[in-house]
Amino acid sequence: MLGSSSGKPIDWKFEALGQKKTLNDMPCEMYRVLADGVPQEEDCILPWSSKLLKKSDFVGLERLSQTMSENLGMAQGSIPLFHKYPGLPISRVTLQPDGKRGEEEA
Repeated sequence: MLGSSSGKPIDWKFEALGQKKTLNDMPCEMYRVLADGVPQEEDCILPWSSKLLKKSDFVGLERLSQTMSENLGMAQGSIPLFHKYPGLPISRVTLQPDGKRGEEEA
């Protein structure tokens, strides 16, 4: 489980990779997701600017995620919340510490 040993929230960053795809008829853009500077996954993200969805559509889900994290004893910020994402993740590929890529999950 990803967590910060200092108890501080994890610093999530999203690096645009400059690639675009279409998955399930939804246009998405590729991003590398970093936790405290360490690559964790590559996501294809439907940007908020597409106007198909809004961040505000996920306020309730974000609250649920925070409550679940607290109840499960997960470190604060161990899961990036939707307001941190540049859009809605459509697919992801996990990145292992040894550089191996996992399978795409859509």
